[in-house]
Amino acid sequence: MTRRLAQLLIGLWLFGISLAMVIRSGLGNASWDVLHQGLANHLPITIGQAVILMSLLVLLVWIPLREIPGVGTLLNAVVVGYSIDVSLGWLSTPRDLWLRWCCCWWGLCSMAWRLVSISERALALDLVMA
Repeated sequence: MTRRLAQLLIGLWLFGISLAMVIRSGLGNASWDVLHQGLANHLPITIGQAVILMSLLVLLVWIPLREIPGVGTLLNAVVVGYSIDVSLGWLSTPRDLWLRWCCCWWGLCSMAWRLVSISERALALDLVMA
């Protein structure tokens, strides 16, 4: 279980970096990050804090459904948001359009790969903890 937890944490952290790369490219956003960026633009919070806030609000909707979030789900809510904030702190926006495209595509491709990897780890961890 320790190995799976470590893999999940690393995967979530790298997923946050992937999202930050797409955001920093300035060429688009992941679907939920449009909402997160809008909240960050209109409230005194960062994009990462908006990710955490919205994740926790979505988890509140689970209460009437009598669903209990697992460890992987809770870690997802916090680690990705924190990772985005840290990554945006050290990633700079590339000046050249071709570098921005590279940043965006690298973020999108690594995001897709991380989604598969994280989903497998989170599901395995939640099943072990249940």
